[in-house]
Amino acid sequence: MTVTTHKLCGFATLSPEAPSMALPLFGDTASGDLNVQIYQMNGPITAFARVAETISVPLPQGTEIYAEVGGEPLIAVFDEYGALRYGPRSDLGVVVRQCASHPKASDAFRISAYEVVGDIDQVRRHRQRACESITKFLGMQSSRYFKDSVATDIFWNLLEQNARSAEAASRFRTVRGTASARMHDGRSLVDFGLIDPSDFTIESRDFEALIDREMVGLASAGVRLKKADLSGYGGSAPTYGELIAAIAASPRQEERVAILMRIMILFPKEGINVAQYYPHHSAYEKAAAGKLFAAVYLERDITSNVMERILSGLTRQLISDAYPMRKGEVIFYFASHLSDFPLVRGQILDSFTRSNALSVNMLSEQINNALFGSKYRRPT
Repeated sequence: MTVTTHKLCGFATLSPEAPSMALPLFGDTASGDLNVQIYQMNGPITAFARVAETISVPLPQGTEIYAEVGGEPLIAVFDEYGALRYGPRSDLGVVVRQCASHPKASDAFRISAYEVVGDIDQVRRHRQRACESITKFLGMQSSRYFKDSVATDIFWNLLEQNARSAEAASRFRTVRGTASARMHDGRSLVDFGLIDPSDFTIESRDFEALIDREMVGLASAGVRLKKADLSGYGGSAPTYGELIAAIAASPRQEERVAILMRIMILFPKEGINVAQYYPHHSAYEKAAAGKLFAAVYLERDITSNVMERILSGLTRQLISDAYPMRKGEVIFYFASHLSDFPLVRGQILDSFTRSNALSVNMLSEQINNALFGSKYRRPT
């Protein structure tokens, strides 16, 4: 007879800072292995799965808590004061929601918290917020990976829910990592990997339709980049502080380089000073500023036209220096802030038309519009 009762032994956590989730770890009363619960939103425990996690927060001595297949899941969370709270899901629902509404709670924590209490609307909302934040700070490629990971997680849950039998679900868990889902043109595509599709009650197209329904709002989240608003800058005699503030208006290193180039063309003397002393935040940004400064620091009484000619000669190199997964963002931000300078725009267009990078293809329409408006289109 299969042993289904497991004793709570402690918790695994990456960070006990408040608020955060903790993972309950159970000892199999037969083998002594550490296990985690398998359960769906608002559902009972359907199985226990062996894990390689180690206990980082032990259960208080003398405490005995058990869980079993068919019973209510046990959950754990560090609350706003850093205290570990744990117990049946129904008892901790209010605590988890309070933690999720805490100002310091991350979107990642909120997603996990709302998944635990079964609030799918809040899960979808914070998935979208997380995706938009990832796009803003890390780029389109990173947000694409995030969407694929969410789609895969949904796919795994659907596979678990639609297994033909307990034996089929058990087989799925042993090779779950080989199954995946990805987003393509706003729709999901599934790959069963080493899993036998006949173990499940629905077919691949049904899985894809269900994933698409869950991904509503997220599939298109973050696909349009925003550029910094420089309407408050660029007066006849800007100060060094104002120019620094214009660059710092963007959270993206690619855009900050584009803004620096714009400053150097519009205000050559001040721009050279900014390029020399600006406190750069990333390797790409620092290297780009160094190349820009090295190209012009010996020039005397340089004009905007001369500066544009010099910087246009560096434009393609600065685009090429970007990682392939960031090349689309570099071209987009260069086009957004520098397309009114014909010599520079020509070099941006050349890089755009020659690139086969996925990140460039993903932003093709936005780059076109930034360069020329909807009248012109990238050659195909």
